[in-house]
Amino acid sequence: PPTATAEPPTATTEPPTSTPAPITATFTVTPIEPSGETDASTEIEAALAAGDPVHGQELFSQLRAEVGFACSTCHNVDNPVRLIGPSLQNISEVAALRVEGMGPVDYIHESIVNPNAHIAPAGEGEPPYPENLMPQVYDELFSDQEISDIIAYLLTL
Repeated sequence: PPTATAEPPTATTEPPTSTPAPITATFTVTPIEPSGETDASTEIEAALAAGDPVHGQELFSQLRAEVGFACSTCHNVDNPVRLIGPSLQNISEVAALRVEGMGPVDYIHESIVNPNAHIAPAGEGEPPYPENLMPQVYDELFSDQEISDIIAYLLTL
């Protein structure tokens, strides 16, 4: 019996008739009022464009052997209840008000890479957060892109 021989694909010089639709994020961020000198909504849009919130959520929930837990072990994201660290629900709004002249993205970034720089105030009736409660090594454990991804995720909360 004759055997079929595959023919190589032929190249075409004609451009495609349509362009693929751009991929859009499934997360939305509620615009917030600018804080101090920073245009917070522009800062948030830029951070969302620079990071991948889906990957950031994975990183946030992933156990890090170097510290023995995940970010989600210590931080609630869907309610205001304090676990070990402060809740991160609505963090873009909270962070915009935390340090005068510092926008929410810069505040969140600083809180990850240098957690003792601005220790969050405790809620009413709660004990204060001590220094060094959060590991001081995330700037070494995560790449700049991974930190951008985590920030993008947190901005969607």
